[in-house]
Amino acid sequence: MIEFVVEGLSEVARYIIPSLLVGIPFYALAVKKVPVYEVFVVGAKDGFTIAVRIIPYLVAILVAVGMFRASGALDLLLEFLAPALNFIGFPAENLPLALMRPLSGSGSLGLLTDLVNTHGVDSLTAKIGATMYGFGNDLLCAGRLFRVGGCGSQPPCDTGRVVCGYGGGG
Repeated sequence: MIEFVVEGLSEVARYIIPSLLVGIPFYALAVKKVPVYEVFVVGAKDGFTIAVRIIPYLVAILVAVGMFRASGALDLLLEFLAPALNFIGFPAENLPLALMRPLSGSGSLGLLTDLVNTHGVDSLTAKIGATMYGFGNDLLCAGRLFRVGGCGSQPPCDTGRVVCGYGGGG
């Protein structure tokens, strides 16, 4: 009986994403009378403009974080905070990820990869890091969706990023 249900759900799951990819634009075009292609092109153009505008900020953040790590200041900070972090059960090795997550999704993915390679997939450090990495995007996306703490407002609100999403976008 259970195998029958699992097979049925598996068969339905195979068609969900293609149905959404075809169904949503069709619904917008046929029912709502939205010029789907034109709206898509405008959105893509705006997205490209935003991406070009934020490149200098991303470069500055990545350079600053690289300098912070290369100078040894990060190691000093970790040594100083390790006793307090270990007392509350938070591995000090995850602090760089916690600091990077609100700034850069790609940078934090690199730090998470380093944590997993260093400590192993099943280590507590890697599990906490993976949870922090995955949890941040969900909070930020939900904040943007519901416009919590200024998220989703125009222009983008930095304090809203912190309020609604500990983590930054990826």
